[in-house]
Amino acid sequence: MACAGAARAAYAAGEKAVETLAARIARDKLESALKPEEGTSANVERVISDKHSSTPIGHKGKPLEVTPSSNLPSVIAGRNYKGHALDRMQERGVTPTVVEDTIQSTQGIQSHGSTVMHESNQLRVILNENGEVVTVIVK
Repeated sequence: MACAGAARAAYAAGEKAVETLAARIARDKLESALKPEEGTSANVERVISDKHSSTPIGHKGKPLEVTPSSNLPSVIAGRNYKGHALDRMQERGVTPTVVEDTIQSTQGIQSHGSTVMHESNQLRVILNENGEVVTVIVK
């Protein structure tokens, strides 16, 4: 029985390593495809994410346990998101579309220091002075 448990654990660890490697390969291919040609002044917006569209997300009633700092800062639909904001969004089941809708449909209120808070009936979105999403809070 102990051998079977160890074998299952080893298999799961190997499976996770393969997924991580596949994500890195995909990211590297995306990066190289988006690099501007040598000598051009092309301004290419790079969108890099280790997360696949089928990555599980949580929701308000059952948040997903997300390891802190597991997401890297990314640009989604032209807006910069800090890794912390992506962690909170993933564990709370909030999509970038809902975040952007909250920002666009509400007037920002000065929050702590130089941050601005956008608040809807269901969500609070905190932006820093550069307009980057710092965190997302589900009400």
